[in-house]
Amino acid sequence: MSVLPTPTTPLRDQMIYAMQLHRLAPITQRIYLQAVWGLATFYRCRPDRLQPEHIRAYLHHLLVERKLSWSTCNQVAAGLQFFYTKTLNWTGRPCSSISRPAKIANVYPRCLVWKNSSGCFALCDVPNIAFC
Repeated sequence: MSVLPTPTTPLRDQMIYAMQLHRLAPITQRIYLQAVWGLATFYRCRPDRLQPEHIRAYLHHLLVERKLSWSTCNQVAAGLQFFYTKTLNWTGRPCSSISRPAKIANVYPRCLVWKNSSGCFALCDVPNIAFC
């Protein structure tokens, strides 16, 4: 069963077979196939002829030049990782992990901080409602 309605190649069929063996969800299969297709389209050659440096350069291109989100690039990296390690049986990690962006601390308005919350409730005009 093909996930996408495009002409299949033996390499694509092999990847679909591996994804089905690993019981990946259909949406995940589509995302992974699109990731490999994007890499092959970017370099205009078969993905099994590329080296880890090409993969890293492609991921860098997605992050920096195309300005895709970290989560999108992480999905692409996971798809490429699956293709190279499970379908082509490469050893190691051909797709080095993408660093997650630094988490920004949540900054709340001063009146919403717990110790100041009574000041906010005191401003309410509804007298019959009790606040915890």
